[in-house]
Amino acid sequence: MEERGELVCINSFPNQPVGFWNDSGKRYHDAYWSTFFGVWNHGDDVKQSHTGGLTFFGRSDATLNPGGVRIGTAEIYQQVNQLEQITDSIAVGRNQGGSETVVLFVQLKEAEILDDNLKQQIKQRLKTHCSPRHVPSEIYAISEVHAQSRVS
Repeated sequence: MEERGELVCINSFPNQPVGFWNDSGKRYHDAYWSTFFGVWNHGDDVKQSHTGGLTFFGRSDATLNPGGVRIGTAEIYQQVNQLEQITDSIAVGRNQGGSETVVLFVQLKEAEILDDNLKQQIKQRLKTHCSPRHVPSEIYAISEVHAQSRVS
């Protein structure tokens, strides 16, 4: 049966981390063990095929993974939404050639235009205040950001 859902592990596995550096255990527990009681939740949205293989659709949480570096989308929003031209934003991951890139959608204040200058300002702010991995490969203007839960 092909079914899409969370990647979880119900048995131990050799490369399972035992904790996070400088963490009393709370962050580690919250990251992997708090979603399903007694079950490791890896945080990936997957679909199992009829042969038992898995297709990975990306993170099920708000984490992007460009170049193997985990990035919380809140890190991007914290910087981008401080720009005076921007009302709101949303970042998503796009799989390109087996690698994930960051695509950013911005809701502009009235009468603002997403030109090359503003795109450079966004990229420079993310590079300076976060890291080069936070810099989106593409930036698009949208009329409005709507929050919606994923329904499985």
